[in-house]
Amino acid sequence: MKNEIFNQRESFNFLQPFLVDPIDYSVLEAEFNGDYVEVLKSKSGAIYKQTPSFLQLMVKKDFAEMHYGKENHRKWELLQSEAEKSYKVREKGHFSVDSYTPSIRFGEVLSDFSPKFCLDVGCGKLKKPVYMKASKSTQFVGIDPMDIVTERSFPFVRAAAGFLPFKAKSFDCVMFPSSLDHVINPKRALEEAHRILKKGGTLLIVETIRTGVSGFDSWRRKAAFCPLKVSRFNKHHNWAFNEKLLIGCVKDSGFEVKSFNMIHESSEGLVIAGKI
Repeated sequence: MKNEIFNQRESFNFLQPFLVDPIDYSVLEAEFNGDYVEVLKSKSGAIYKQTPSFLQLMVKKDFAEMHYGKENHRKWELLQSEAEKSYKVREKGHFSVDSYTPSIRFGEVLSDFSPKFCLDVGCGKLKKPVYMKASKSTQFVGIDPMDIVTERSFPFVRAAAGFLPFKAKSFDCVMFPSSLDHVINPKRALEEAHRILKKGGTLLIVETIRTGVSGFDSWRRKAAFCPLKVSRFNKHHNWAFNEKLLIGCVKDSGFEVKSFNMIHESSEGLVIAGKI
């Protein structure tokens, strides 16, 4: 299915076989209001009210605070608020725009894999990010926690990386295109990616590598994955990575790292890993 635009109902129709409650992974049932999904209910009794513009399966704030800790969640909310403001006023400067060379190079790598079914974690607001454009045979699905109404050329769900609303072993590929440093807990997000990947599936991560960057070492002494302690690296990123930290996080989440390379001599590094 290669629609030019997926509206809310079309996204649901396509994704229905894969959607689950993001907390307990139970089956979802839909209630409709005309042409759009009004409510999604799980077998466990959870209710997710929908918007006509897009599907949304965000866990409730009180649950997220209980899971991550109130202070960690508060810091993430502040970053998300700033990210939404940034996306609403400009596209230039974001990873997925047509003019950004590392994103174009990532798209070339992605097309070499030619996955059939690929989840983009943190897809942003563009109709079709540039890195998707070379992969003509891939069906992409996008998630992002930002509450922004926009047109997309792929099925979309408003959801968070730490609680993915998809059945286990659903995807051939999961990618984090410069988005892992925005999540609350990178290890949790990667464990969720591992859960929804099929055996032999591919994980692709593009991240800015902060080796030698001023402030990285002092920030690293304050931040921690376990127990979780979010200490924002800068205005736009909760986390920062050097090669060792990024590869270690991927391995600790159950993946086999196949390669790490810098993209186009920029500050962006690419990790290719697999679910074994």
